[in-house]
Amino acid sequence: MESLKKNKALMQEIQSHSITGTYPKGSKIWGKELSSIPIVLSGVLKVSQSDDKGAYTHLYYVQANETCVVSIVNVLFEKECTLTAMVQEEAEIMFIPIDKAKEWFKEYPEWIEFILHSYHQRFDDLLGSLKSANAEKLETRVLKYLRQRRAISGGKIVSITHQHLADDLSTNRVVVSRLLKTLENKGVLKLGRNKIELREATV
Repeated sequence: MESLKKNKALMQEIQSHSITGTYPKGSKIWGKELSSIPIVLSGVLKVSQSDDKGAYTHLYYVQANETCVVSIVNVLFEKECTLTAMVQEEAEIMFIPIDKAKEWFKEYPEWIEFILHSYHQRFDDLLGSLKSANAEKLETRVLKYLRQRRAISGGKIVSITHQHLADDLSTNRVVVSRLLKTLENKGVLKLGRNKIELREATV
């Protein structure tokens, strides 16, 4: 958003043509009906991709002052969106009409800078996830994921079920549950009902 704030005329355009709403935790923000570009003003969204069998793969998180670049591609090229974004922490989201977004590409270099910066961030996220899935042990992936979730929420507790954790890491719930129990026995974390507390000194 900092690049957008450099241009007062662009910010006035955004304020004039966008619609902003607040969504509670657990809300579904977009899917096949997506017809505008979202920018998260506060809160956290979890973005997942669905396949033809209805299974979901976790892609990345969208935090304050960020947008979902995959949804932008789908909207700009009028493709069916197979993404789902769920609110992890209560979120305030601004929606920008696609016709205005296209106009701004021609008129405002700051808008282009914002979109390209968003692409760079998400590309790094996806590369990191791919590297983790291919090269790292499941224990390392689980701990890295939990640290990321803890950093996003800003609290000591990560609210998540074993099934959701397994789904996000594309693995089996039974395997994840056994690993979490092993980590609990080592004193690395403490398990609760649909919550996990990391006991490490560092993130």
